Amino acid sequence: MLVSKWRMEKSELDSLIKKWFANNKFYNIYDIYIESNNWFQNSNSILSNVMFNNRFLNIVQGLESYYINVLKSKNSNQLDLEKTKVIFEQNKKKVLSKIEGDPDLRMWCNSNLAHKHKSILQPKLETILFKIILSLNDIISPIFGESDMIRHFPIFASRVRNNLSHGLNSKTDQGDALRAFFQIAQILLVYSEPW
Repeated sequence: MLVSKWRMEKSELDSLIKKWFANNKFYNIYDIYIESNNWFQNSNSILSNVMFNNRFLNIVQGLESYYINVLKSKNSNQLDLEKTKVIFEQNKKKVLSKIEGDPDLRMWCNSNLAHKHKSILQPKLETILFKIILSLNDIISPIFGESDMIRHFPIFASRVRNNLSHGLNSKTDQGDALRAFFQIAQILLVYSEPW
């Protein structure tokens, strides 16, 4: 309804509403998108820098969730977690058997070699955002064209998210660029939805 700006036919709108409520695995993404809008607009209230930063973080989180729920599951060449863990453990045993003569090194390797499934199954945020843009290219190309903004969005969003999430900023105002990239994130999220 928000996306169509009330221009849909009743039957289309009914169908959309039914899909919306039937698709419960995307509720969190819907909530994030709806909350990304400035409900204070045209009022005397304003968003603080911290509130706006949090909205940006939330919408980036929504894009990550979309990737996990839609794009990642479509990628059939990813190894599943159990298989990668089994392969890792087999390789770890081979490595440990090669260093039997050095008990200290063997103990260190056994303690420090751990299965890093997250890095295998979950790419970095910048990569996730690039993949989302590529998957939506047919839809967003007419909107953005060959814009530098869309090409730099994954880099900017990843850097800002990491800095904000880890407390690496000395000030709360992230500059005017954040507002433009926030709008790009909103557009990506609304078009990424499986309406």
